[in-house]
Amino acid sequence: MASVRSLHGETVDQLALRVYGDTAMTARIYAANPGLADLGLVLPHGTLITLPPVSAPVKKRISLWD
Repeated sequence: MASVRSLHGETVDQLALRVYGDTAMTARIYAANPGLADLGLVLPHGTLITLPPVSAPVKKRISLWD
């Protein structure tokens, strides 16, 4: 898994938005980093965060003629 360091005053939501472009990964970041929630809402500057992999979205094919 890849990793990234937190910026000054950054929250996990902000980190998810910066790295993934979406806050939907926040819960998966917490799951991949036991004890991360114990650091508080604002992460200490330079905290090493393990990034969970993103699964490729599955595109549903629509057929006009079945």
